[in-house]
Amino acid sequence: MKKLLGLLLATVLVLSMSITVFAEETLSLEEQIAALEADIATYEAALVSEDPVLTDEEKAATQTLIDEAIANLTALLESIEVPTEEEMLASMDAAEANIAELTAQLEDETLTEEQIQAINVQIAALQADLEAIKADYDVLYPVNEEVTLEDEIAELVSHIDTLKLQLQDETLTEEEIAAIEAELEAQNALLAEKEDAFEAIQAAEIAEEIAALQAEMDGYIEALASTELTDEEKATLQEKIDALQAQIDALEATLDDNEVELDDHPLAERFMYAEKFGITPGKMNLIERLRNRAQDEAFDMEKYADASVKEIMGEMKALHQGEKEEKKESKDKEKSNKSKKSKKSRSDD
Repeated sequence: MKKLLGLLLATVLVLSMSITVFAEETLSLEEQIAALEADIATYEAALVSEDPVLTDEEKAATQTLIDEAIANLTALLESIEVPTEEEMLASMDAAEANIAELTAQLEDETLTEEQIQAINVQIAALQADLEAIKADYDVLYPVNEEVTLEDEIAELVSHIDTLKLQLQDETLTEEEIAAIEAELEAQNALLAEKEDAFEAIQAAEIAEEIAALQAEMDGYIEALASTELTDEEKATLQEKIDALQAQIDALEATLDDNEVELDDHPLAERFMYAEKFGITPGKMNLIERLRNRAQDEAFDMEKYADASVKEIMGEMKALHQGEKEEKKESKDKEKSNKSKKSKKSRSDD
């Protein structure tokens, strides 16, 4: 059995040289690396195997195989030119820019079906390349997972509990008790600081979510101001606005419960005025939009604090309609002036 294994190992050693050359011609780079890693694992397992136990000669032959495979693997890895992080980011940016450019070309109404299909094929190929680059980037430059604030808080709570248990030890000296109590006080202070920071982060995230919901609601409010909608369409939009407002109110209630200051947050001014006027930040957002649309320096926000949402939206609708009429008058006037200039030009001729 041992002679047979020795012969087999010797044969593998001879063949490994030719297989490596053959592999370079027939296998992809990834397949070559995987094959060499598998060979190394197999040889190392054989080297420490207890059934059968290798002789010194067989171990030496196996070690030679391992050294050979490692050398081949090292050479293979060294031959790979790994792009820098900046180069990979630049490649992703370029691919995204090309995709955006091709997507913009699709808006050309003069394109034929064949041209559209050709552009779509290019976009699909670029998207595939982009995904491949992103996958390689994630492997080569993985994001280090940092310890979260929640993890730190959990660790502190666990440590504080341990200190409390230690204080129950009746064999402790006064000095040891004093030291543990001092550490416990310091850890509790640190925990309070971490919890305040965590609540502030949560509040900021909630505020961002509120801003996103308000932006979505603003779009529906803008659409609702149109005079071309049917009653059914208006009712549908109003339902969406009411649903979003309900979500916003619930999130705002969470912020109120947390009682966290948001002085440095972009929405701080809105929350401040909402609290001052005794209204929700969602309603304050509508008043801000009305003020921005009115473009009136003397605009009195407090005046609309007692107005209903329907009344505020009515004012916005009226301003929107006025803007449309002004634009129409401007276009008509411009068209009339062009017509007059054209007539004068023909009469001069």
